[in-house]
Amino acid sequence: MTTGMNDRAISPILCFLAGLTVLLPVAPQARVTLFDLVATGLVAGYWLSISKPVRNTGIVLLVSLAAMLLSARVNGSGMVAFLGRAYSPILLMLEIGAYAILIRRTSDTGRMALVVGTMLGICCHYFYPNDERVLTDPIKFLLGIPLGVGVIATYSLIWRHHTASIGFVVLLMIGYALICFLVGSRSVGGVYFVSALLLAVIGRVRVPTHYAKFAPLMLAIAGLLGYGFTELYTFLAIQGFFGSRAAGIAAFQSSFGSILLGGRPEIIVNFSGIRDAPLLGVGIGNYPSIYLYEMLNLSVYSSDDVFDIQNILYHSSLFATAFESGIVAALFWAVLLYRAVFVVPLMSILPAGIRAFVLPLTLISVWNILYSPPIPYNRFVIGISLAFVFYLYSQWKQGRTSPTHLAT
Repeated sequence: MTTGMNDRAISPILCFLAGLTVLLPVAPQARVTLFDLVATGLVAGYWLSISKPVRNTGIVLLVSLAAMLLSARVNGSGMVAFLGRAYSPILLMLEIGAYAILIRRTSDTGRMALVVGTMLGICCHYFYPNDERVLTDPIKFLLGIPLGVGVIATYSLIWRHHTASIGFVVLLMIGYALICFLVGSRSVGGVYFVSALLLAVIGRVRVPTHYAKFAPLMLAIAGLLGYGFTELYTFLAIQGFFGSRAAGIAAFQSSFGSILLGGRPEIIVNFSGIRDAPLLGVGIGNYPSIYLYEMLNLSVYSSDDVFDIQNILYHSSLFATAFESGIVAALFWAVLLYRAVFVVPLMSILPAGIRAFVLPLTLISVWNILYSPPIPYNRFVIGISLAFVFYLYSQWKQGRTSPTHLAT
């Protein structure tokens, strides 16, 4: 991938430094970092270079925010509650736009450097603010997607003038996944294991000419395969292959019919609220206490935790937004989710070194949208991965299906 003839390329060192700015918080609780200020300048200065898919997603965001505001007014949640939920998708859209500009206006080396800088910043960002979970269990929470992706991107950057070995990266991912499983980071381990399997085969797959027509069916099949993988993990965990702690957790979670839902009792409660009020939701923070009691019955949390922890039911960008503000308000997250899943087969046209880290980034973004809140370090992972997603999608739509044409 190269930059366009009429574009002035952004140097790799500037890309690295721009990515690293996610480390520096400039607002309370690190909700906003220096990168958000950088992103504002980039988007303002290079607005016309942002691709049409990114702009269209911005329009979807406006629709979602309007639905969220209407829900807040009808449910009596208040403007403060609305702004508390609205800031994350607004910042995310800004960050996607900025990352997309950087990715478009630099070289492969610059793209690798951007990812290395961002992942390094996110790893350090775990300590801003001092997260008690990180301090008490640092191995589990630091062995996450940013560290693994950062290592892979660094490997690609070092070997940029040579042939990056996909086989080596696959083995690295599998080893990293096993370590994550052993320390209790099951979701991260699962993402890296699936990434390793896909990375081993996806470069050999030719994207069908009429992929867009068959994409819904293919994605449904992929979803079923993913569900089958989780059930296999549950079976092996209960049999004791991953230790006694994993066995106990898997047995408890599978009692709800799905280890994915059982691992997130908040989402089960979200589904109850979506069923009760699909259009306008049940309110941002001022929902009926019946949902808290349902949460208490479904989880291992104590009553003090359930009733005292703020936002305890907000554990999914997609489902929690639909729960609080209705399905139209969640449309923004649904569009990001679909784009991320849709573009996975298209990664076969990426250079091996780029594909090696974009694939796990994209898969963890799918996981984060479904099962995690948009806290800062999740948000930055989603932001940079979706920028790659939209960039690749835009080029594919233009019919450029070879690595030498993957730039404008």
